[in-house]
Amino acid sequence: AFSRILRLGVTFFGPFGVAAVVLAVALPAYLSLVWFSFYTAITNLFIPWLPHEPMVLLYGALFAPWLVALLGGIATCWVEFFNYPLLRLALNVRPIREITKKKPYQVAERWFNKSPFLVLVFAGVSPLPYAPFRVFSVRSGYPLGRYLLAVFVARTPRYYVLALAGEAIN
Repeated sequence: AFSRILRLGVTFFGPFGVAAVVLAVALPAYLSLVWFSFYTAITNLFIPWLPHEPMVLLYGALFAPWLVALLGGIATCWVEFFNYPLLRLALNVRPIREITKKKPYQVAERWFNKSPFLVLVFAGVSPLPYAPFRVFSVRSGYPLGRYLLAVFVARTPRYYVLALAGEAIN
């Protein structure tokens, strides 16, 4: 079990470490973008508890908004790659499984399944809480690749608008 957790940790954190080393050597002025990407990933982990919007505004004032948006979209997809199987496990916990049997949940999931990609994009761009849509995706068996594409298509423009706002405020 420990080696599995270690492997998961290296897989998750490793790219951030490699990016930090490469940028420290090649482009030190961009090194803080690794922190931005890491923070963005962490704030989207499973059910976010930290706001990422203020960080996007700040980095939009410091770097090109397109770069902030692109890195934000990639970091969000990176963490969603890990969220998806973790959420699959969580959905097997009895109290959570019981919620998915209730009528309101089933009605909402049925609506989601009519056009999951568009619903995910709308939810990702809008200020709606994203966690329920994450659950619908996993529970309904929506393919991980399509889910990640929807996340990228939705979140990247949202990050761009926020980064532009940060640039304008500056």
